[in-house]
Amino acid sequence: YHKIDIVVCTVGKHEEFNAFKTSLEDWERMIKINLTSTFLTCMKAAEVMKKQKFGKIITISSKMGIVGAYGS
Repeated sequence: YHKIDIVVCTVGKHEEFNAFKTSLEDWERMIKINLTSTFLTCMKAAEVMKKQKFGKIITISSKMGIVGAYGS
């Protein structure tokens, strides 16, 4: 069909991290999974949607991004 009407991003991976023991490699992996993948998906979809002058992008995240919890 060569068009995109809607994109829903619901990616989210959670692992318990200790801020004092988390390696940079683990941190970057989680950022890549949770943020970079959503960013790239939205950017690519937006390119198509802009050309077709229509489209909706919805991103859904966890409440843990706002509330937080021990070990998060």
